[in-house]
Amino acid sequence: MQGAMANQQDAALCNDLLMTEKYVSNTYDTSIFEFTDTNVRQVLNHIQKEEQQHGDGIFQYMQNNGMYNPQ
Repeated sequence: MQGAMANQQDAALCNDLLMTEKYVSNTYDTSIFEFTDTNVRQVLNHIQKEEQQHGDGIFQYMQNNGMYNPQ
């Protein structure tokens, strides 16, 4: 029973992490269009790409462990 409980806790934590990465990435996306300075937009774009990579890693982990099954 402990294994199932740990798996549920892991899934809940990963889901929270993935939702946070989606939120943060969206925030950077919006911010990119609100800055007039090209250099700032490029930096924000770079950070957003890193956030997307973090999210992809979490997604892959969840999918590989049966925690996330996209339709």
